[in-house]
Amino acid sequence: MIAVGHPSEGVSDGCTPSKTATSYQDLALPWAALGYAVIVPDYAGLGTDGIQGYLDNTDSAHSLLDGARALRKLLPARGLSKKIVLFGYSQGGGAALSGQALEKAYGADGLVVGVVAFAPQWPTRLNSFGYVDILDNPSGLTIGSGLSKSVIAVLREYAYFGNHVAGASPTDGFPSAKRDALGQAVDTTCLIPLGGYVQVMEPTLGESHRRYAQDDAPRLHRLERDRMQRARGELSCVLDQERADRRQNRGARADDPRAGRIRLCCPRRKQRARSTSSSRRA
Repeated sequence: MIAVGHPSEGVSDGCTPSKTATSYQDLALPWAALGYAVIVPDYAGLGTDGIQGYLDNTDSAHSLLDGARALRKLLPARGLSKKIVLFGYSQGGGAALSGQALEKAYGADGLVVGVVAFAPQWPTRLNSFGYVDILDNPSGLTIGSGLSKSVIAVLREYAYFGNHVAGASPTDGFPSAKRDALGQAVDTTCLIPLGGYVQVMEPTLGESHRRYAQDDAPRLHRLERDRMQRARGELSCVLDQERADRRQNRGARADDPRAGRIRLCCPRRKQRARSTSSSRRA
């Protein structure tokens, strides 16, 4: 089966892809035409209770893996193999990479055997997509940050405050003078019109992004640590395992399903791989 992660749409319920019958058919139908079972799940919080965990690696990974799990329950068991491919573009590409990293811990009712990520929107450091640069330059022109970075930062802050800050409103990350208007725009518009609103109505970066004071810095760092540390650590283990697999599979038969497979691992398995390599060298 193929689980497809869709690109950014916004966090408003009106942006929910599944509300439009033909949404992302260009990502799904080519796979279906080749005989694969395909699902393009909405991210949790789009059209359901709560706020989408926008650019939250763990949250988006769980949504994609849950989609694979749901598709397996919808179709006859005999019609599907255990193999799953995660496929995604932009935000969906990041969801696919995170899904690969977290499959072992979270599960997918199957086996992830491949990942295809086009232009993945995948935060791997504090300043991903110029986030810190935007916060540190309140007098800069919004248009100078590019067409997408500022609106991505707006969505990112809205989702973070709504999901991770106890007792906070989703709009608490915005400057007080613009809070109500920005919040309404996020709640009612999708990515492209929201981007146009931010560019036109908030001409300087400080009008849509509150500069973080000294006491806000630990909170921001906790956000990034919680979002990224787990997935990044798991992916490092995946890449180590891939290198070990390549060495191991050089002599494997071409039809061996284990050949070339990137297996998720834990530190203990990683240690065994190193021990095996050491014994071979000896």
